[in-house]
Amino acid sequence: MADTALTEWEGCWVSISAKGRLWGGYTGSITKVGNDGFIIQPQDSPDQTQGLPPPVFLPWHIVRTVMLESQ
Repeated sequence: MADTALTEWEGCWVSISAKGRLWGGYTGSITKVGNDGFIIQPQDSPDQTQGLPPPVFLPWHIVRTVMLESQ
């Protein structure tokens, strides 16, 4: 996928499923996309700004699906 298409994911609200017990799934906003993976800010809702857990780096090789959610 072209880098420009991936950078358009930044700021999007997504649901992600990933391989393995440690990863499971996440819902939140993608904050940065790169060649080796991306960073997601887990959130309970798109409006959540306080009490956020730390951002999580997800390498591409463990990602099963990325579903862009409507906000």
